[in-house]
Parts: sequence; C-alpha cells; structure tokens
Amino acid sequence: DEKIITIAKNEFEVLNSDKLKIYHEDALEFVKNCISTYDLIVVDLFIDTEVPEQFLTRDFCEKLLQLSTSSILFNLGIHLSEDHPAHHVTSFFKHHPEARLTVLDHVQGKNTLLLIKKGHS
Repeated sequence: DEKIITIAKNEFEVLNSDKLKIYHEDALEFVKNCISTYDLIVVDLFIDTEVPEQFLTRDFCEKLLQLSTSSILFNLGIHLSEDHPAHHVTSFFKHHPEARLTVLDHVQGKNTLLLIKKGHS
C-alpha cells in the first residue's frame, strides 16, 4: 500500500531504478495479468495478521513460479496452526519439480517465511 511504499522510500531509501521497480497495484490482478519475469518476487500481503486466502491457492503459486526466473520470498503469516490454509502453499512448493523450498519458522518470533529457488529440486 502507499504507506509502506512511502516508508520504504523515506526510511530505507528504496527507490525505483533500472534494477528495481515498485508496483502499487492490486496484487492478484497484477500476478494474473503479468507477462514479465522477475529475478526476485516478494509476497508479503496482509490484512490485519492474515494473508487473504486468494493468495494461498495453487493457481496463484503456479503463476508466481511462471513469473520467477530465480527466487520467491513468501511471508505466510503469523503463528500458523497445523490446519491453516497457508500450509497448502508450503505443500505446493515442496512437491513442485521446479521449486527448491526452504521454510523458516518463527522469524522474529512470529512469521513463517518460504524461500523458493527456481530450478529442479
């Protein structure tokens, strides 16, 4: 959202450049309609403390892999229960032949991060 982009620019000097493009668009529509590829895709989508379920689907994950040339960092959320829908994302990347998955639990005591490297596992 616009506040996060402003914080990134002001506090961390994250600016658009030849090597970095910041998009402020609906994430689901952007991924659905995108035809470009990216070296790094960061998925960090929260409403309150939850990632909306439309970003936890097989279709969304498959499209991320299509758009990635190298790496995806996916922040799945905070304190995930065993039956949380986010585990479908972990399972998708764990079993996909083009993905090598590393799961980092309890990052900063809370978050579950997925590091996905594109390539045959």
